Amino acid sequence: MAYQKLPDYSVSDTVGYVTSPNFQYSYLTPNNYDGTFYLNVSNTESALVSLSHIFILSGDYLKFTQISPRKTKTVRGKKNAQLWLSRSSVAVHYHTNSAGRSRGFKMTFAVLPRFLEPNLSSSNMLDCAVPHFNSFEPLISCNMLKECVGGEDEQNCTHHTSDCGPDAIDIGTKCYRLVRPEKGLSWYDAKDYCVQRGEKLVTLASPDERIYFKKLLFSMRSLQSIFVGAHLVERLQAVSMTALYKNIWQWVDGRTAFSLDMSNYAVPTCGFYSLYDYNLKPYLCSKGKDTEFICEFEKRGKVVNDDSLSEIVGTVSIDPGSVVWNVSVVQCPSDHMTRDFLFCDIHAACKASDPVKSCTAGGATVPMFLCKQSQATLPYTLVCDHERHCTDNSDEDFCQHPPCLPPLFSCRNGQCVHDNKRCDGIIHCYDGSDELCEDGGGGVKSQKSSLFPGSVYTDKSGIYHAELANETDHCPPMYFLCPGQFCVPTYLRCNGVKDCPGGEDEQLCDVSLWRWPATGRWNSIFPGVIYLDGVGNYWVEPMPTSKTCPETHFLCQNYYCLPIYLRCNGIEDCPGREDEAGCDSYTCPGFYRCRGSKVCLHADNVCDGVPQCPEQDDELLCDLSCPDQCHCQGLAFVCSTSFSASSYPALRYLDASGSGMTPGDLTDNLYLIHLRLSNCGIISIPFNLTLSNLQELDLSWNKLTQLDMHWFSLLRNLRVLTLTGNPIVKITDSALLRPTTIQLLSIDLSQTRATVFSSRSFRSTPDVRVLNISWSLLETITNEGFRDFLPQLETLDVRGSPLKQYPNDLLRDLAFLNVVYADNYKLCCEAMLPENFDQRYCYAEQDLLASCEDLLKSNTYRIFLWTFAALSIVGNFGSFAARVYLHSEGEAVGSFSVFVTNLSIADLFMGVYLAIIGVADLIYHGEYLWHDDEWKNSTACKIAGFLSLVSCEVSAIIICLITLDRFLVLRFPFSRLHFQRTSALITCGLIWMAGVVLAAVPLLPMTSHWKFYSQTGICIPLPFSGSESSHGYDYTFSVLILLNLVLFLLIAVGQALVYWSIRRNSLASSASKKSKDATIARRLTTVVVSDFLCWFPIALLGVLATTGTPIPGEVNVAVAIFVLPFNSALNPFLYTLNLILEKRNKAQEVQLLKRLENDIAE
Repeated sequence: MAYQKLPDYSVSDTVGYVTSPNFQYSYLTPNNYDGTFYLNVSNTESALVSLSHIFILSGDYLKFTQISPRKTKTVRGKKNAQLWLSRSSVAVHYHTNSAGRSRGFKMTFAVLPRFLEPNLSSSNMLDCAVPHFNSFEPLISCNMLKECVGGEDEQNCTHHTSDCGPDAIDIGTKCYRLVRPEKGLSWYDAKDYCVQRGEKLVTLASPDERIYFKKLLFSMRSLQSIFVGAHLVERLQAVSMTALYKNIWQWVDGRTAFSLDMSNYAVPTCGFYSLYDYNLKPYLCSKGKDTEFICEFEKRGKVVNDDSLSEIVGTVSIDPGSVVWNVSVVQCPSDHMTRDFLFCDIHAACKASDPVKSCTAGGATVPMFLCKQSQATLPYTLVCDHERHCTDNSDEDFCQHPPCLPPLFSCRNGQCVHDNKRCDGIIHCYDGSDELCEDGGGGVKSQKSSLFPGSVYTDKSGIYHAELANETDHCPPMYFLCPGQFCVPTYLRCNGVKDCPGGEDEQLCDVSLWRWPATGRWNSIFPGVIYLDGVGNYWVEPMPTSKTCPETHFLCQNYYCLPIYLRCNGIEDCPGREDEAGCDSYTCPGFYRCRGSKVCLHADNVCDGVPQCPEQDDELLCDLSCPDQCHCQGLAFVCSTSFSASSYPALRYLDASGSGMTPGDLTDNLYLIHLRLSNCGIISIPFNLTLSNLQELDLSWNKLTQLDMHWFSLLRNLRVLTLTGNPIVKITDSALLRPTTIQLLSIDLSQTRATVFSSRSFRSTPDVRVLNISWSLLETITNEGFRDFLPQLETLDVRGSPLKQYPNDLLRDLAFLNVVYADNYKLCCEAMLPENFDQRYCYAEQDLLASCEDLLKSNTYRIFLWTFAALSIVGNFGSFAARVYLHSEGEAVGSFSVFVTNLSIADLFMGVYLAIIGVADLIYHGEYLWHDDEWKNSTACKIAGFLSLVSCEVSAIIICLITLDRFLVLRFPFSRLHFQRTSALITCGLIWMAGVVLAAVPLLPMTSHWKFYSQTGICIPLPFSGSESSHGYDYTFSVLILLNLVLFLLIAVGQALVYWSIRRNSLASSASKKSKDATIARRLTTVVVSDFLCWFPIALLGVLATTGTPIPGEVNVAVAIFVLPFNSALNPFLYTLNLILEKRNKAQEVQLLKRLENDIAE
């Protein structure tokens, strides 16, 4: 027996400790060993003996013999610490047999004067409240076991600090709290106990932590085993993660225990530390055990922040050009790689930082799938893949999957997996339903009974056992073979209970879970390179001679090399946690970055048959090849020629525009979601089209002449149907009985040729929200309108269609309608729209003057219209009458008088035109909406427009001739080059003919389709009130803008020449003559300014409208009401009233002269 000194206290012959051989090295006691130790105690002394760490198995014994009085005590088994007193010498005898399985003991002693002997109570505790406590204090103090009644032995110990508190032990960087429960607890109970106190079961992830732990155990008296925080459980819900870590131990703080052996232990198994051999052992987590456990926590004020963890040294990156990829990848701006179909996916952290509607990659532009209740988008490749990517599950909730036929098992999400993969501990169904394996009692089986080749039964604890049918059979994985073809679960080995008939499961139990020796140093395989097989197992290869990790791995500081895909995967795999540090800024240039995560993979791990990405995108479409003449983004194809689509049954998106393919070529493509066959020459659609997942169908610009909605009855998920540009003249539904409901939400019939629309043809699509019939030949909507068969309509577009006939309540009963696009402003009238409709979202060109109730929308317009009408009619009629009167008085009728008379007639027509518009306003007051078309197409409107155009053009030309006539008279007074009465009459006749022709051209048969005078309520189209595509726009612009602009310029130039001639002739004239010239100049200026104010604004607005400048509606109103009739109202005063006033003044002057002459004669 060895005699040694206590390392922490002064030791003499009377104070020390003794152990069995090899005890301090945790080795077994030698076989057939006998040893004796004598403790000498005199008659005046007492010996205080303390036994700890007792581990003596059956067949071995430790015997204490007190010499006087002779008394013998034998100790066997695994016992707690014991104290006893002896007043005589003691002989200690330790014996082992040939088995040699005992660990031995440790005995501490102190020999004291008898008067200093402590009192030992019946509870085996000492009374330390005595003056001589210091004489035996070294024997019991600071051993983390209360042996004094008052606890004096555990006070003022160096391992008790303020950082850890009085009842915890400060060792290394952590605090440890030893818990001795009064009764046996399970590992789960121990873990929960620590968690409830904000602590955790002790972890031994790194060699340093294990050294601290052993130091703790060596210095305290305890039971023979302690629960520690290691467990083997199904750790995560993500499919790939469950598979990767399935058989790998984990510490309770989340770190992976690559340092522990993973040999076929069933789940769940937990760890306990045996003081018998200082090794970690497996144990059933839920089974109670009479043991202690230790909770650990960080020192107060020194909590470790994840941001402060040591990061991996250097940037893990490779040159993208130095590796060979097995699949099509693209390089992202941050230099990591991703799959081509994920290039624009926001979760790939590549091109898009916000959701995009389409993606250009791989030589093609492909739209993205739009989630229903958000603006999120994703590639079509990820739609109907059994995994939810949209938060509202809209990428999966509509999907129809083929049935799973034996031997396939049908997951709850419709996914098919092989039946032999059910209940194998690995999740193969994305929703985990293959691992929901309920037994008859409602529990969950750990293994299927079909794994056993023989009979199966459970013991009283519900644990599965099996008896093999033949000697050649083997136990299934995670089961141990007992002699006699008997299998028991592996976790029942070495648990202290004989489960094999012969107890073989409790033999050879010295195997440790540790992958390093008890000294805490790594053995030859650490540091090493760890490889995972993807199904829960791993192996270790020696570190390369270069002492650096392979390109596919990274180095945990001072430990081992781990695969790159374990970096920043949310699981702490390095003992120092550095693999999860700095992940917010982690980039991996040259590596493949998994979708929706920070995990990156080396090219060797992409399409290697083992999913390492959380969403398994590294194993998607590994065998997919893109057809010739196609550009592909995963399962989205854009093809210019026909190809064998049946070879690609998983196809999600296809744009084969111009390829000549038809829907009949795609009957085997069940998973097609978006199909575009534009401009393929399609003349019909097969009735048996059964693309049950198809949501969007684009058949635009084909040769369909009729549309039968029954063709789409088997497309139950069809949402969007585009038929733009087809020569469709007839729309029907040939279903004989009640048609099958199609979930169609949008129909585009723009630029088709149907003239009549009946919503009855859409009785199979009552959920339509968007209807586009723009730029079609639609003229009539039948009396049922939309109410009965399209009640859910939200958006209607009928722009560019010559819609004439429709029921008055066409839109009134559409409760969900919120947007309307139209050319006819009447569709945006309140009387036409549903209640609570926001008229800001009804987009239609407003009539220049009319409202839904009246032809003239305000009293202001009426007042000015009637004012100008009265001025034009009265003024011009008066002018005409004055000219007739002067002629009857015998005044010679010259050319000027002829021109002014004809000008009065022309301007009178403008007054008549305004009067007709005013009368129509009175007739339709309050109900113009329902008579708009009636008025616009009436003869009265055509006459009014005709008179207006004749008036405008004849008036402008005559003013131009008056200017020319005055210039010739004044510039060449003695020349023959003057208008005479006859020539003036002939010229006016030609002018009237020209004006009538200009106004009549729009009424000719070849121009009748212009509906020139029926485009607006004022019966004449202004060249800036409509678009350039309006019928007759060029004609209107040419006449009202270009022609009138030329005439205005001629008038302006002519008036300037007239003024110049007058000015030249009056330079040498008298003062009175100059006064008259000034008067004439003012009149000429008035003519020019009035013409300018009339025609320049119209010309300017016309030019601006032609350049695309929008003209406000109020400007149009001002032109129609105030500008057009301005000259017609002003001309009588310019050309006739002034003349009458001048003649009256001249007559007064003559009378005044005669009176003066008479006065002088007298």
